[in-house]
Amino acid sequence: MNGNMNIYYDKEGDYLEIFIDGSGQTYGEEIGNDITLLKSEDNDEVVGITILNFRRRTDSLADVKLNLPFKVNFSEI
Repeated sequence: MNGNMNIYYDKEGDYLEIFIDGSGQTYGEEIGNDITLLKSEDNDEVVGITILNFRRRTDSLADVKLNLPFKVNFSEI
């Protein structure tokens, strides 16, 4: 799936969502306690994930790191 990755966190609802923008209609498939995969209705490809009670799973939001599958060199931008 191609597209921009979006990360949304709702502090009040303690809800994290990571998904590919422009993925169209999706449906959820629960894979664990408060964790749901978002899949494309067109081809069943995984296009995102949601995590309820996210803050309870970490000591600090500063501990959350995102490892991208590529290297970024901002000095060339």
